[in-house]
Amino acid sequence: MTETNRRIQLPLADWAAYAGLVWPMIISSLGHLLLSVVDTAIVGRAGTVDIAGVSAAAAVYSVVSQSLGAAIIGYQVIAARRFGAGDHGGVGTAWWHAAALAFPLTLIGLALIWLSPLTSFVSRDESVLAVANAYLWYRGFGLPLFVLTLLLHSTCDASGQTRWGMYAALLSNSFNIVLTYALVFGPGPFPAMGGPGSGLASSISAGIALSFLVAVSFWKQFPGLLSLPSVRWNWEEAAGILRLSVPELLSSLLDYTGTLVFFALAGRLGIVQLAGSRIAFSVLLVLFTISMCFGNGLQILSARALGAGDRHRVPLLLRNDGLLAVLVVGLAGVAMAAFPVPFARLFTNDAELIAQTLGALRVVGLTTPVMIWATCATGILRALKRSKWVMYINVLSVWAIELPVAWVFGLYLGLGAAGLFTGYFAYFVVRAVWTHLLAHHFMVNAEREVKVSIH
Repeated sequence: MTETNRRIQLPLADWAAYAGLVWPMIISSLGHLLLSVVDTAIVGRAGTVDIAGVSAAAAVYSVVSQSLGAAIIGYQVIAARRFGAGDHGGVGTAWWHAAALAFPLTLIGLALIWLSPLTSFVSRDESVLAVANAYLWYRGFGLPLFVLTLLLHSTCDASGQTRWGMYAALLSNSFNIVLTYALVFGPGPFPAMGGPGSGLASSISAGIALSFLVAVSFWKQFPGLLSLPSVRWNWEEAAGILRLSVPELLSSLLDYTGTLVFFALAGRLGIVQLAGSRIAFSVLLVLFTISMCFGNGLQILSARALGAGDRHRVPLLLRNDGLLAVLVVGLAGVAMAAFPVPFARLFTNDAELIAQTLGALRVVGLTTPVMIWATCATGILRALKRSKWVMYINVLSVWAIELPVAWVFGLYLGLGAAGLFTGYFAYFVVRAVWTHLLAHHFMVNAEREVKVSIH
């Protein structure tokens, strides 16, 4: 076989392994995201006030839930490395330490959801606020369940058995679709709760997902829940998790606080623009979640390679698997930019609302190719334990690029929702370039360290 043939075949082999790891993660993550998308699609048919209220509430809930999700990333990296090294006992130790560290953060999150007046920052309309605050009351009950589910899900993914998270998501969201419709519109014996009913349905669905993954953990003997009798508190273990998690938590907290400000800007444009921004953001979130799955796949593969001492494989993974991710997700986004109307109609039949949404959807579609490359490079940085750089890049890109550009194009130039989402386009361009350059820099350094240690 010639050298040229090997170069052609190597990406195909990598792509097959990468796709086998990532596709269950995509199904699983889209299943979790479906909690948000179903809220928007069903509530959108309940009325503009309901969807605006859920939009305001979801912006607040995302700050809390995504920050808690980011706090688990340290455990994800450590678990993947220890699975790669065959240290299953170490995975169990890390699981319980991560759970203990997440507990006080969850209590703080509940306080922010239930006690703080953050929804009034997004909208000042009393009818919108009434829907938003009721939604958050019901959705808050599912927050602790979400955190435990994420820990169990992360263990499955780090072990390479990503299908279990997918099954959990499919199961819980099958119930979520039915419950959301029933609790929003009230057919038969169900109460017609409007927008707040979707929050209650989401919390119930979170409990179903958790129950499934607990059963799988006991059945498959995954390290974590079964490791408690042998686990003793270790401050060094906790510090190792915190070193990786705190930058991610701060990054996500400031990122989604930026999202809260973004929707506050949309709220200043009026209820219809706020509702339209929620629809466009839901689509962006779907594309971003798929992109993150490709990035997480690279993170897991790279961390397992590093755990096994195979550092030279990491640049190859970024090149080959990153190309596949850009081709698959980027082309899907460009197609949506060309044909945005069917996507808007998934969420509403209101002609005025659709008209306000189309421009934003086109911008979101064109953002996708740079979005996917940014998330792939981010996965490499995390695998290399460079989480603080992820934080620096993300926070600066949000506050120095995304929000100023959104304000200029959306409000100052009067381009509405499409102008606001131009801020996201600028954000991902800057983040992709910066992250790629740093990932390349740290990969080169890792290779040099290996060569020095050999000699």
